[in-house]
Amino acid sequence: MPEQTDQRALEPLEEFLLEQTSRLEFLDPNSPQYKSLKDALLVAESMQFIKDNEELIKRIIDCKNNKQAYLADEYIKSHYADRAEQDFENKVLRALNGVSFHIDYQSPELGWQALAGLVYQFETAIVTAREQNVTDELINKLRYDRDRGCIEERVSNALLYAGRLLSGEVSFDDEFARVYEQLSTTRQTEQEKYSLALWHFASNDLLGKDVIINKTTRDILVAGGIAVEQFAAFLDTQGGLAYKFKLTPEIIKSYLIAMGELSESFTSADDYKKTIYQEVYAEKDVDIVLGKANPPMLQHRFKDYDDAIKFLQWLQSEPELKEVGILKAKVTEESGQFVIRLSGEQVDKIL
Repeated sequence: MPEQTDQRALEPLEEFLLEQTSRLEFLDPNSPQYKSLKDALLVAESMQFIKDNEELIKRIIDCKNNKQAYLADEYIKSHYADRAEQDFENKVLRALNGVSFHIDYQSPELGWQALAGLVYQFETAIVTAREQNVTDELINKLRYDRDRGCIEERVSNALLYAGRLLSGEVSFDDEFARVYEQLSTTRQTEQEKYSLALWHFASNDLLGKDVIINKTTRDILVAGGIAVEQFAAFLDTQGGLAYKFKLTPEIIKSYLIAMGELSESFTSADDYKKTIYQEVYAEKDVDIVLGKANPPMLQHRFKDYDDAIKFLQWLQSEPELKEVGILKAKVTEESGQFVIRLSGEQVDKIL
């Protein structure tokens, strides 16, 4: 018989540490991704420390008001003798990586239950993010920009994010953070910025769906002209006040203007259809839709081939459009429609 070996399945926290530690060496130390992952690993290491040290944690909680016993503890003397007095005053214990967590609980048992519960929430967040293929987003939520901070502060945004994943609530703020990551990578025209944001929400099937926002974002949108009646207040998964509303292109445009990404005079694709086509080919049957490229092209779909050709000829006669490659544009037939694709830069020139 072959020799049997004990191959215990890795628990979520152990697996996360193993996978993400191996990723770190392939990242640029100066990149934002490296910083986020380093912070995430600090949290995960601290959670593993808590999980592995129930006896130590209960012992330290038991002497939280006894300075002599706290300073004399072998773990404290061995690892943090130089800062033990300050840690005692702050009522914290430090993991081996230096990250602190609070020990000011009524009893060792209640303290352990609270900290073990925090670990359980974090492991649930890891599993949920992996199942929904958003582990990188969870890692970004663990980025911590202060020099120091306790484990409770470091993990709060990630747990809130995971709670929204579990509840099925979609955060407008979280989704727009993903849009900004893409906007920051390249220089883009206003139409490309708007198209990219619209494409992100459309491709995730969020247009016309309920999403939630915090009060600050709601106030920004209301100041930008969105009617306050569109927002319904409710308590979120953490018991805080949030707002729910149906996401529309108008709100996306208003938010981008409020954040300085678009000028107040920006004309969206819907407005573009109303103005350009009314002026040039008001009677022509044409639809404007966003393509699936990233950033997306604006597809101009005609039902009549002659209308498409006439519109293309008009475009290619404009001197400013020749500077941005309009002569390469062409009419292609797709599913019985005749399609012309324009980039955001080309649309900007038209407007």
